[in-house]
Order: sequence, then C-alpha cells, then structure tokens
Amino acid sequence: MIERLESFIKKELAFFLEKNLPIAEGGFASVTRVFINEKADRADVFISVFPEELSAEVFAELKLMQKDVKRFLASRIKRHKIPSIKFVLDKNLDAESRIEKLLKQ
Repeated sequence: MIERLESFIKKELAFFLEKNLPIAEGGFASVTRVFINEKADRADVFISVFPEELSAEVFAELKLMQKDVKRFLASRIKRHKIPSIKFVLDKNLDAESRIEKLLKQ
C-alpha cells in the first residue's frame, strides 16, 4: 500500500511542479523518488535539479510552495491524512552523472 502511495505522490508532484515551479530557462527539476515513513505521515520527496547551480533557487521556491503542494495533494488523494512533505535534493543523480563523465574520458 505504501509503495502505491509513493508512486502516486511522485506522479502527482511531478505534474504539479511541471506546471507551477518557476525555474530559469534551460533548467529543470524532476521528482526522482518518494519515500514515505511507516506511519504514512511524512513523505521525503527527492528532487533532482539540472544544472546544479539552480538547486538553491529551486529549493527556495519549493519552500514557498509547500502549502500549495500539500493542498494540491489533498485534492488528489482520497485519504483523511495527507503526509507532510519534505523536499530533499537528490545527490545520487549528481554522483552518477560525474561517474558517467569520468568514464567517457
């Protein structure tokens, strides 16, 4: 059940952020994964930002949008309790891209 909720939140947040997150030209942010704790009252949403230099700007915007994100999820999820959302910078993709660059050299 938790896996289905994680997948649903990932899909819905990706849609919401695509439509509502202001980001500089040439940059983008994507939801890479969602982890919900056992009580289903907290969700860590991992965000990847390209290029990396925009991550501070993107996370400042995400912090401002936190209430809107929760309100959007509440309108889309048929549950009484909506998990609180915490946005986390996904550094795994950054490490993977560095490794790929090194391997290409």
